Amino acid sequence: SQSKVELDRITVNAAISACGKVAKWEKALQLFGAMAQNQVESTSTDFNAAISACEKACKWENALNIISVMAKSKVKSTTITFSAAISACEKSGKWEEALLLSQSMMQSVVEIDTISLNALLSACGNGGAWEASLQLFSGMAQNKVEYDAITFISVTSACEECSEWEQALQLFGIIVQNEVDCGIGILNVALRACESGSRWDEALHLLSSISFA
Repeated sequence: SQSKVELDRITVNAAISACGKVAKWEKALQLFGAMAQNQVESTSTDFNAAISACEKACKWENALNIISVMAKSKVKSTTITFSAAISACEKSGKWEEALLLSQSMMQSVVEIDTISLNALLSACGNGGAWEASLQLFSGMAQNKVEYDAITFISVTSACEECSEWEQALQLFGIIVQNEVDCGIGILNVALRACESGSRWDEALHLLSSISFA
C-alpha cells in the first residue's frame, strides 16, 4: 500500500542518516541501493542522506557519483545536495572538483548559501588556490550571499597561507571596517601574513589598533 511504501522510505532514510553519523558510509550506500532494488522511488531527501554519509567519511568520488545518478533519475538537487558534496571534496583536498560543483549549482539555479560558500573557500584555501578564493568571495557579494566570521577567516587564511600578505591585510581591513566579529583568530592570521611579508611595522600597527579590554 501507499502508506507502507512511505513508511519504508522514511525508515530507510533514517537508517541511512544514522549510518552516516557513525561513519558507516558503505552500509549507508547499501541501504540506499536497496531502495532502487525494491522499487522504492528515492527523493532528494534520500539522495542527500546518502551524499551526507559520503561527506562525513570524506568519500568525495562516491558523493559525485550519487549526484550523477540523481541527475539521471531527474530528482531535483537542493542546496543541501551540493553543500554536502562540496564539503566532501573540501575534506579530501579536491578544490577543483568543489569549484566544478559550484558551477553546476549555478547552472541548476540552486541557491549557494553561506555553508556552501565557506566549504568552497576552505577547499580553495587548503589547495593553495588563493586567487580562486578571492574570486568566489567577490562573486558572492554580487549574488547577495550572507557572509559570516568563517567566511572571512577562510578567505584571509587562504591568502596568508600562500604568502599573499597584502591581500590578507586588505581583507583584514575590510573585516575591521565592517565590524565583523571574527575573534582573536583573524588577528593571528593577519599577524602571520605580516610575518610572511617581513612587515613588522604593519604587525606593530595591527597590535596597537586592537583593544584588549
